[in-house]
Amino acid sequence: MITAAAISAVGLKYACAQDYDAGVDKILRCRYSYWFNKEPKGNRGVDTTMCLDINGTDAIYYSEKYYLMESSSFSSTVQSAGGGFVFRGNAEFAGTKEKSRYFIDYAGQSYEKYDKSLENEFHAPGKLEIPEWSFEDTTTVICGYMCRRATADYLGRTWIIWYAPDIPVSAGPWLLWGAPGLILRAGDADGYFTFNADEVGYTAEDRTENLRYMSDVSSRMKIYPDIRMMEMTMNRVRRSYSADCQLAGVSKVVHVDARTGEKSSLDEVRKYTPLIPDEYWEGRHR
Repeated sequence: MITAAAISAVGLKYACAQDYDAGVDKILRCRYSYWFNKEPKGNRGVDTTMCLDINGTDAIYYSEKYYLMESSSFSSTVQSAGGGFVFRGNAEFAGTKEKSRYFIDYAGQSYEKYDKSLENEFHAPGKLEIPEWSFEDTTTVICGYMCRRATADYLGRTWIIWYAPDIPVSAGPWLLWGAPGLILRAGDADGYFTFNADEVGYTAEDRTENLRYMSDVSSRMKIYPDIRMMEMTMNRVRRSYSADCQLAGVSKVVHVDARTGEKSSLDEVRKYTPLIPDEYWEGRHR
């Protein structure tokens, strides 16, 4: 869990419904806890630091843990007095399995997705569909904001969202968007995935350049002309170490026990449930 000190370090100011003003600072940042179907055993995993950074009609959705692990300011090494090197990063940001990043253009109804498996990295553009939300009168309070409920069949699943009309941006976690207010909570009807806002506020810290650099710097990136091809390939390699290694041109992957040094072959097949189900892509044409 991110501590108050860590939040202060990145400059987040808490927002209140009555003082919302996009001109106060450049970036509106919402942090979400994200529960998901975790491979390989199918138990539920959680990443507590998924961020949505909104700058006008553009947004970036990413794991803050992954960002801070990869960022030079948090994960650089320094030389110790004894001549060795020590990790300078904060342990509370370690341990994420979520490495996908979305650069979203709401005005242009498009996005770019970057993702990473064990051996491969991926990039592809996608077109934002417009969810046809069915709005309800049911309300609840999230992060101090009164939120309303809506549902829609979207990207192959039925989604239930709670949005805050007092935060007048039509954005939300992941690719969820189009409601008359920021989406602070969302989940699919089958219970595979849940997003829940922990805090929302303004920050003057713009991470766009760093996130772009982190995403584009790889020389091993697999670049696809459309998101359908990327997602179908990515789903396959995330379910099979063999397919992952084959795509990367690696003969085999072995697991090394950190304590004993003993080597063993990794299981070839893993359980993986994607946010967008396979059936959705199989029914679409390029």
